[in-house]
Amino acid sequence: MIHIERPLVTIVTITFNLINSGRKEFFLQCLESVHKQTYTNIEHIIVDGASTDGTIDLIKQYANMGWITYISEPDSGIYNAMNKGIKLAGGKYLAFLHSDDFYHNHSSVRLSIESLERQKADFSYANFIVTGDSERYISKGEIDQFIYTMPFGHPTMFVKTSVIRSETGFDEAFTMAADYDLIIRLILKDYKSVYNNFEMATYRLGGLGCTTEHSDEIAMIYTKNYSVFFAFSDLEQAKNIMYELNVPANFPKQFKRFAFKNRIRNIDIDKIVLDLENKVTKCEKSSRLNDIFKITGFKRKPSFLFPKNNNHNEIQQQTIDKASNIPIFLSSDDNYAPYVATTICSVMNHTDSFIDFYILDGGISDSNIKEIVKIKRKYPRFSVEFVKIDTKTQFHEFPTRLHFTIDMYNRFLIPELKPELDKVIYSDVDVIFNGDVAELYNEDLNGFAIGAVPYTFGYLNPNKDEILSFHKRLNLSETHKYFESGLLVLDCQQWRENDITNKLLEKVKECGAEVILTPDQDTLNIVFENNYQELDNKYIVVPHRKVFMMADEQAKISVINPFIYHFAGSNKPWTNPSMEYADVFWNYARETSFYKRLICNLIKHKFYRIWNISSHEVDLPETNRAVSNLVDKIFPAVFSPKRFITKHAHIIPNSKFRQVVRKVYYTLASKKFN
Repeated sequence: MIHIERPLVTIVTITFNLINSGRKEFFLQCLESVHKQTYTNIEHIIVDGASTDGTIDLIKQYANMGWITYISEPDSGIYNAMNKGIKLAGGKYLAFLHSDDFYHNHSSVRLSIESLERQKADFSYANFIVTGDSERYISKGEIDQFIYTMPFGHPTMFVKTSVIRSETGFDEAFTMAADYDLIIRLILKDYKSVYNNFEMATYRLGGLGCTTEHSDEIAMIYTKNYSVFFAFSDLEQAKNIMYELNVPANFPKQFKRFAFKNRIRNIDIDKIVLDLENKVTKCEKSSRLNDIFKITGFKRKPSFLFPKNNNHNEIQQQTIDKASNIPIFLSSDDNYAPYVATTICSVMNHTDSFIDFYILDGGISDSNIKEIVKIKRKYPRFSVEFVKIDTKTQFHEFPTRLHFTIDMYNRFLIPELKPELDKVIYSDVDVIFNGDVAELYNEDLNGFAIGAVPYTFGYLNPNKDEILSFHKRLNLSETHKYFESGLLVLDCQQWRENDITNKLLEKVKECGAEVILTPDQDTLNIVFENNYQELDNKYIVVPHRKVFMMADEQAKISVINPFIYHFAGSNKPWTNPSMEYADVFWNYARETSFYKRLICNLIKHKFYRIWNISSHEVDLPETNRAVSNLVDKIFPAVFSPKRFITKHAHIIPNSKFRQVVRKVYYTLASKKFN
């Protein structure tokens, strides 16, 4: 693990006559949000514009408490005041938090500085909440949108003080959008950035820096910065581009040439160019509409401030007030996307609570993301966010084994990925919920950072070799009950305070593949030895362990009425519909748009398992039994076998298995559907 330095950070807040404007309470919330940061090496500087309404007396109170330092003198505008803050800054990194805004995440500064230090970046940015009288939404950082849009909110940006000084701070020729100008300069000059994917701060509309008329100033920012690759004829041409009324055909080409020539690394050049080319096409198709705009004087509103919902993440009002929501983390790559969908359906079928799903995304395709989101048509009371994780970088050279992929380590990062959350559930996706998840979420962890289900099967199994090997290999005490990692309840605050993520990652490197054979689960047991809250066995019932569980009276109660069916191991219901509880899985699979794909995969899997293609002939009686079993277990009551076989016969090699296809058809056609 790389040691992360904790350099001094300067946070600058601008004030002027807060009391007369009725913004005292907002300012106090701003101060408190900085004071409560878990990162302690902070200087908070207040730059006041010579207030005359008692604001200075208020500031002095907090200066005497040691929370802040301040100056108070006249200025020529907000950006003049912010430039004064830059000159006063003593920190390696600098951030601006206006008096109306606040960090609602107590780890905002720590996470930002750690990412900057780790990536050796020049500036960082994150997501934030925009709130006003009539609207409230989450705005995600999207640096690739910088050409047309403020790519992220300035309250989320931390920048090296040396970098912002080298850029001479904010251009005071601009009175309302100089922060946008600065961000464009940082991007076009290829200063290295890092994106922190969490909601860092709340930005209030209506305060300093907000106005409805920015068009002239934004057009001036366009001509100032984009003239390095495009020759504007006048300010009106910049406005036409801004309003998407007339985007010149050579604008994207010139940008692309400039970006590649200057090797700008922080942005997806091809994506931006494609977007610009689409705007060119759109303008060409709507030239008549442009004439109407000119005649009527109508102008479309520029969209450079804070884009709303994007990246397939469903942001709703319920997700802003998360106090009553239940956060559930799932982890998947593209292959396991269908099972994310079935797990979500099973959760939602048993609860009235609003669920915030966070998918630790190890490479799910856009098409599969859309299919998962479609579940909201049936179950609207949930949100879903796909949290991208670069597992190759994050877990470089970490051990994997058998069917355990590198994605298993994602669960170690959860409390750091969403530091605004205090308590969460993590679940594998080869599970089906059979109870209200609120019951699990409300389990009392009694001060422990983690709640987990003991590996009761191993302790009840008369053959103690497996469980004894766990204790010996991992050097666990006899009093520790080895637990499973497929379902966890996390107290994120306790987790962060005890720096658990770093301890886990360090332990993986220390032990290596020779010791941790079930890497994520073994590591969790080492770090949490004799230090976790035991959860009831009903929260993990694995079909193939049922025999030994039923032999114990206490465990038997849990098995009879499972809360969660966990299809652990290599035997899965989507490849073996004969296994116990497989029908429970397929009942929820039918509710997803992956159902037909799962059917095709299952039939293909069965055929290739039954026959050795290279050397054996088809065993038709065995075919009959296999296909009949599929029909019994998974096909719905209303089904057209002929249409299905005609459409999907290509999954079986025609050269050798035409009779198999015919047999499948006749077997299905002969079933009596009620």
